Amino acid sequence: MKMVGDKLRDLAIVAGDADAINKYGRSAFNRYYYAAYLIVRDTIMDIDPKWARCSHKDLPSLLQKTIYRQARDQALRLEKAGQLSARQRTTLITSIKICTDSLAQLLQSGYAIRCVADYSPEEIVVYRDKNLHLGECTTSAAQHWPRRAARSAGQLQAKWRELGN
Repeated sequence: MKMVGDKLRDLAIVAGDADAINKYGRSAFNRYYYAAYLIVRDTIMDIDPKWARCSHKDLPSLLQKTIYRQARDQALRLEKAGQLSARQRTTLITSIKICTDSLAQLLQSGYAIRCVADYSPEEIVVYRDKNLHLGECTTSAAQHWPRRAARSAGQLQAKWRELGN
């Protein structure tokens, strides 16, 4: 998806006319969001396949509430069983909280831009300063969403495995 977003961004930049810049640019923002979303969805499916059908809108809450709470509860069980010290539990849960919060924030902001791109045609994508802009978001920021998602998702998976899940 990121590769498609990059191609659409490039097509928008070389298009030259405002209508083509707007259309290709909207699609580029959309693809960058979906690239990040799919990375996160694959991660949560590895944790629990029943979450695969979670809606875009509900995924941040799933990360910050359900997944975090399950991790916290499992870490407490491991501590009570003597498999983790209190310090290890705190460190592990803090790391998971950072990952879930980071992914949730990324998805919330990306989803908001994706909705503008899809449902607010009055907001035009413009090319200036060697970037496409949709509102306050630029393609140079959006194109990093998948990499940021992959980094935090990988950290979440590693910490989840430490819980024995």
